[in-house]
Amino acid sequence: MDNSLVYWLDGMDRQLMLVLNYDGGVVQDWCWQACSSRLIWMLPAVYFVYRLFAQQRRWPDAAVLLLGLVLTVTLCDQVSSGLIKPLVGRLRPSHTPALAGLLHLVDGYRGGLYGFVSSHAANSFGAVVYVALILRRWRITLAMVALAMAAGYSRIYLGVHYPGDVLAGALLGAAIGTLAYGMALGLCWALPRLEVRYAPLLLVCVFSMYPVRAQRGADSTVHRVAATCLTVSAPIGQTARPAMQTAC
Repeated sequence: MDNSLVYWLDGMDRQLMLVLNYDGGVVQDWCWQACSSRLIWMLPAVYFVYRLFAQQRRWPDAAVLLLGLVLTVTLCDQVSSGLIKPLVGRLRPSHTPALAGLLHLVDGYRGGLYGFVSSHAANSFGAVVYVALILRRWRITLAMVALAMAAGYSRIYLGVHYPGDVLAGALLGAAIGTLAYGMALGLCWALPRLEVRYAPLLLVCVFSMYPVRAQRGADSTVHRVAATCLTVSAPIGQTARPAMQTAC
């Protein structure tokens, strides 16, 4: 990218930062601090878990979708904080000497050194996109998007992120949330189609890795169990295949 374009975007971001960051008084300080807290997502998380297990007829599918949400937030947080921030190395506005004295900082909070991209925005929009794709309820989606936007703006109000940091974090989170949704759906589709005959083979692997330190003859006992599992695996697979096809 041309350096002149980068400098122009950085300048626009700084000017917009000075417009959106202001001293709103004690009440607004408290409100935007609350919006910046992760505790505001506790109630939506509980509601999502309730709707997930209430709608899903199969508990394994619900568990996979719930783990997908955990994976989404984890990836958003690690990619934004652990990878992009140190790689880009863009100082937060609260740590930029030319801007720090012009900003309204609440209770002296300045955040970490680097701010691109916003982890709060990435986590919020990643979770919102993932949950919205699963629930498919537009009223809930609008409410969650409004909450995510409030969380994103709170970082600007507190003076710890540029608007560009928040926008980039939101786009990153939306991309990760969509990717995690596709992965979770694929796993839910594949789980019922796994044949039961592979379960005895798994037992064989477990027994083969089990450290045998018992008296003489223990090795032969383990091998007999493994041989029995191998013997019954084929009939179980032949019996289970029609049942699985009927269930699917």
